Amino acid sequence: MIAAKSSNGNRLLRRLNFALRNTIDRSNERENLIRKLQFYFNERDTAVSALPKRCGEILVDTRIYDAHTYAPNTWNPLFLTTDTAEECASHCDSLPTCVAWTYRGATCDCNPMVHVEEKPGTYIGYKSGFCNAKSSTN
Repeated sequence: MIAAKSSNGNRLLRRLNFALRNTIDRSNERENLIRKLQFYFNERDTAVSALPKRCGEILVDTRIYDAHTYAPNTWNPLFLTTDTAEECASHCDSLPTCVAWTYRGATCDCNPMVHVEEKPGTYIGYKSGFCNAKSSTN
C-alpha cells in the first residue's frame, strides 16, 4: 500500500511538473509575442506619425457642412464610421481630394468632404477640421 501511494504521489508530481513547465513555456511564448507585437506597433506608429499631415487642428463643438456635389438623392460616398475624431481626420488626410471633415461623436459618423458649403457652425458634440488639398506634385 505504501508503494502504491508513493507511486500515485510521484505520478501526480510528474503531472504537476509537466503542467507547470508547459504553463511556463506558454507564458514565455506569450510574453515574447507581446513584446514583438509592441515593438511592431511602436515602429509602425512612429513611421506613420513621421509622415507630413495635411489636416490641421481639431475644432471642438464645430460642424462643417458638405456642399453635396455628388449625385442627387445620394449620400456622401466618402462617409464612414470611425471610433474617434482623430481617426476621421486621419482618413480625410489619406484622401487626396479631401478638404474638410466633420465627426459626430454620438453616432461615430465621419464625413470627409471634397467641397465645403459655408462657414462652420457651432454644434455641441461635433468635431471638425480643415485639410489642405494635395497638389498634383505631391
